[in-house]
Amino acid sequence: MIEDAVRQAGLRASLCYEVSDRNVLGGGVAENERFIRKVGKGDGQIAAMMGMHASFTMSDATIEQCVGIATTQMLAVISTLPKTPPTAPIHLKNTRCRLLIACRS
Repeated sequence: MIEDAVRQAGLRASLCYEVSDRNVLGGGVAENERFIRKVGKGDGQIAAMMGMHASFTMSDATIEQCVGIATTQMLAVISTLPKTPPTAPIHLKNTRCRLLIACRS
């Protein structure tokens, strides 16, 4: 649906569906993979990425599955970063990556 609207409007976009384990384990992985296989690396107007919600909403297995798909397809991964200081330690524990840039609203 979004892909069709972007094409009709003559815009370019990189699209994904945000994966999270909040409602169901691996929720959204299959939709991302379906779209990635459909679009591939893109056609100059539409491209696909692997979308992941914040790491503290996903199990290690779900993160590994997302990264595996993105690696196999050689695609970018977009992930929500912690928005508040209390979630930063959870992000560090789950990803073993420190945040280098702090955004203030």
